[in-house]
Amino acid sequence: LWLRYKTPIIVFGVIIGLVVLVVLIRYQGLREEQRAREYAENQGWGFVREVPLEIGAAVRNIVSDLDIDLHHTRTVDTGSRQIWLFDCSYRNKEASARKSYTYGIACLIRSNRFQSIETPVTIEFRDWTEIMSSDKVDMGQSPFAEKFLVLSRDAETARQILTESLQAVMLQYLADEDTGRVSVTLGNREAVLLAGRVSEQEQLQELIELARGIEEAAR
Repeated sequence: LWLRYKTPIIVFGVIIGLVVLVVLIRYQGLREEQRAREYAENQGWGFVREVPLEIGAAVRNIVSDLDIDLHHTRTVDTGSRQIWLFDCSYRNKEASARKSYTYGIACLIRSNRFQSIETPVTIEFRDWTEIMSSDKVDMGQSPFAEKFLVLSRDAETARQILTESLQAVMLQYLADEDTGRVSVTLGNREAVLLAGRVSEQEQLQELIELARGIEEAAR
C-alpha cells in the first residue's frame, strides 16, 4: 500500500502543510492588525488598514532609494504638524534578490518647518557599513558626529539644517538605552523615520516623541 500510495500521500501532506502555514500567517496578521487598531483607538488616533495613495507617495518620495511597503496607517497628529505611523517592510532597491526585507515602523512628519530643505538629509547610526555609503557629510568633531552618520548631496545645507538643537534631540534619543536604532531622512516639508519592529504598541510613543522633537528643533 505504501509503495502504491506514497507519492499522493507525500503530495497531499505538502499541500496540507502549505495550507496550515498560510492560515497561521493570516491569523498572525489579523492579530497584529487588531492590536494596532485597539491601541490607536485607545490613544484617540485615526486608524485605517490601507495607506492613502498621497500619503504613501510622500513616504516613497523621501526614501526613494528603498522599495517600501506600508500598511496599518495611524494618524497621530493633525494641524500645522501632521504625524502618521505605519507598519512597513523595506529593502534597498539596488539590493540583490537574495536580500530579505527588513520589517519595522515608519513615521511620516509633515510640517512647514522643513520647507527650507531642498536636498534630502539622512541621519543614521554609525556602524561598519558606513564604508559603503556615499555623500557623507563631515560634521566635525562632536558627540553627535561620533554617534551619527549624515548623508546628503548638499553638505553645506545639511550642516545648516542640523542645528545644535536638532543634534541634541538625536543624542537624547540615543541616551535612552531602551530605544532601538532609527534612521531619519529630512525632505522638503516632510521627513521620514524608520525604526525596528516593536514588541509592544506602547513602544511607539518613543518614536512619536522623537518625531515631535525633530519637528520642533527644525528651522
